[in-house]
Amino acid sequence: MKLFLRRPLAKSTLRKRLEDFEATNRHAVFEKVIAGYSLQELRSKAQSTNYYDVRNPAFGNLTQHQVVSNNNKTTLNNSLPYGVSATVIRGATGSAVLLPSDWAGQSDTADILLHEVLHLLFPPPKSSDEEVMKAFGIQKTGQGSHDITDWLGRDCKGK
Repeated sequence: MKLFLRRPLAKSTLRKRLEDFEATNRHAVFEKVIAGYSLQELRSKAQSTNYYDVRNPAFGNLTQHQVVSNNNKTTLNNSLPYGVSATVIRGATGSAVLLPSDWAGQSDTADILLHEVLHLLFPPPKSSDEEVMKAFGIQKTGQGSHDITDWLGRDCKGK
């Protein structure tokens, strides 16, 4: 079953963020840190990943297994804790980004999406927020995973 409520908006938001990406500091930093990184792979993952509004019952009541074939029976709604901007799930048939209904109303939407796709460039278990922060030398400020989103918003530069 393939249903994507936020797909066009999420994909167009990411496509715009990745325009002229090779001219950014983000691209240079990704090349230095991520083994085998290529802009083509980043763009491919951004476009091939599915995006779901998990608060919509039509999607939120689907299980992870129904979406990515990972044998996890947790619903998409229960896979994204309230207050979390987004998360990635993986399985045999691909990956999905889970988004809350208010995702598009957040000021850093492109950076939230880029943050989630960034996780897909690292193999598990190296893809956790803690491991990504460690790989890039991002200082934890107490905001948790939002530190990565903020760092991406600053073009991967310090505060």
